Amino acid sequence: MNLELLQYICTVYEAGSINRAAKRLYLSQPNLSNAIHKLEHELGFNIMIRSTAGVTFTEQGLALVRRAKRVLEEYASIQQMSGKAHIPRFRVLTPNYPPVEKAFTELCGQLSRQGRLSGYYLRLSRAVWTESIRILGAKQADLAVAALPDNTAGSTDFQAKLRENGLVFQRLGLSHSYVKLARGHPLLQESPFPFEKLCEYPLTYYSHDNLDAPWNGMKYLPFTVTPYKIYIDSGSTRTQIIANTNAWGISVKMRQEDLDREGVCVVEIPDCRTVIGCLLRENREENPLEAPYLELLRRELDFLDLE
Repeated sequence: MNLELLQYICTVYEAGSINRAAKRLYLSQPNLSNAIHKLEHELGFNIMIRSTAGVTFTEQGLALVRRAKRVLEEYASIQQMSGKAHIPRFRVLTPNYPPVEKAFTELCGQLSRQGRLSGYYLRLSRAVWTESIRILGAKQADLAVAALPDNTAGSTDFQAKLRENGLVFQRLGLSHSYVKLARGHPLLQESPFPFEKLCEYPLTYYSHDNLDAPWNGMKYLPFTVTPYKIYIDSGSTRTQIIANTNAWGISVKMRQEDLDREGVCVVEIPDCRTVIGCLLRENREENPLEAPYLELLRRELDFLDLE
C-alpha cells in the first residue's frame, strides 16, 4: 500500500464510479480497477461493491476512506512544513451541490485556456459543514461551500464554532428546501402533496452524514422519520436512484435545466429554508485562485434568493 493507492480510493469515493475516477486520475479504467483489486486482496476485504450505476462502499471501505483522507491531509501538511510544496495548491470543499462543482470545472477550464492548468495542484472534496470547519481550521483547504438550515446559520453555537476555528461565513444565497423525486413518483398524483406519506418510501441519504445530529435540520422534518433508508456515498448515484425508483431525497434549489437533465422534479417544503454560504479562514493569506473561483460560483448561484 502507498499514498498513490490511497488517493485512488478517495478519488473513486468522490467521483462515485471507477470510470469517472479513472478520467480524473488520467488512468485507464482497467488499470484503476486492477489497482483497487490488488489493494482489496492485500487488505483482505472488499472496499466497494461495483454495479452498473456506480460503486457503493462497504463499511470497511468507508472506514478506509476516512483514514486515507486523514493520511493524505497530514502528508500535504508535512509537505508544506518542509517547503517541498512548490506547486500552488487550491482545495475547495463541497456539500455535493452541482453549482459548486460547475464553478470548479469552469475554473479548471479558464486555467487550461490560459495555459496555466499544469501549474496548480487543484482538489475538490466532499465534506459536510462540520468536517469543513475542522479541515479549514487545520489549514488543509482554502474554502468550503456549506448548505445550512436557516436556523443553524444564525445560531450562537454556529458562530461560536466559527470563532473557535478562526473562520468566517459569507452568505451567498438563500434557498427553499425541497423534496426531490422521480417525475413518475406516485405521490405526485395527489394534491396537495402528501408529505406525511413520504415515510412509506425509502429516503436517500449520504453515508457520512448523521441524520440524528443536532445540527442537522432534516431531523426536524417529521416525514424523514422512516425505517426505509438508502445510504449512498456519491451524489450522482443518489440522483440516479431517485430518478429511477420511488426513493426520494432532500434538496436545495437547482436550475430547471439541471433537474430536466437528471430526470427528477422537486416539491417545495413549507417553512423550510437553507442558507448557502462560503466558509473561509478569517486571517488568511488569500489564495490567488480564491477570487476568480468565488466569482464563478456567484455566477452559478445567481438563481438563489439574496435574502
